Amino acid sequence: MSILTVTAKIRMRLNTVPVTYRVHCDQCAAVAVNGQLCHEVGCPVAWKDVKKSCGWCGTMFEREAEYQQCCSVDCSNAFYGTNFYEEPPH
Repeated sequence: MSILTVTAKIRMRLNTVPVTYRVHCDQCAAVAVNGQLCHEVGCPVAWKDVKKSCGWCGTMFEREAEYQQCCSVDCSNAFYGTNFYEEPPH
């Protein structure tokens, strides 16, 4: 019996079989390191996987745009000090 077979049997007995993570990114060759998705440097969609803290209220949120700073329109208006999304008067 080889050392690998003995090690595998011990792991199965102790329920310590390593977990396999499958990851996929359309823009780069992403990998999982200790269960965390890691994109290549310069991947254009890497920002989508990272939650950000709202600049105004501090709530963690998932961004819809790369440079989004706030979780809602109300927080954006308060953060920037203006009615950021309102139509200008004619």
